[in-house]
Amino acid sequence: MASRFAEARALLTEISAREADEGTSVSAGLNTQKAMFIVLLYAAFEFTTTLLVVRTAEGISGQRIAHSDLAVELLSLALDPQLRAVASPGRRAKWQRRSALFSRTFSTDTARIHEEALLEELGNIWCASLDQVFEAFGISGPSLHDPRARQYIDEITDRRNAVAHGREAATTVGSRYTAASLQLRLQELERQKDYLIGRFEPLLRDRLYLRASGNAA
Repeated sequence: MASRFAEARALLTEISAREADEGTSVSAGLNTQKAMFIVLLYAAFEFTTTLLVVRTAEGISGQRIAHSDLAVELLSLALDPQLRAVASPGRRAKWQRRSALFSRTFSTDTARIHEEALLEELGNIWCASLDQVFEAFGISGPSLHDPRARQYIDEITDRRNAVAHGREAATTVGSRYTAASLQLRLQELERQKDYLIGRFEPLLRDRLYLRASGNAA
């Protein structure tokens, strides 16, 4: 995870040096570099979030926990195939699917956390996406290390999309930033990365994936 942020940090070092050389006469090439930094920073943050989701899901699945012992919040991921079946058309099998869903909730069959169900819904990583991840894994408390981080995370995601999808030219996006303002955004997203790691680690370490009655076992 750290290596992805290191790539962004290395580019920012180049940007800072070039900005100092160019002074007030900022070239289009430098502005393009600044936009590329935003793309790299977003990529590092998305990679971190996705990897945490995947590794945690795999770790829980690897414990071979019964559905009946799994924390209720995680059932939305563990029962994804059954939830999809209930949502699919066809009145004839509707009641059988509903019965199968609720029976599975109390089943002693081994549960698998279907993280792909969450990831395909997330799309880009906005602050609302982090709220969704915390809810799906039953992580209590705020999803942000600081409420002020919201503006930076959503801004970086929006600016990355503007460049990646051609909504704005890279030079236009980059021209809005100085090296110092980019440094601030790097620091905020790194703090958020560290915060996410700190909130996910106890899920496996402290066996928080178990229902309350199972935690005492």
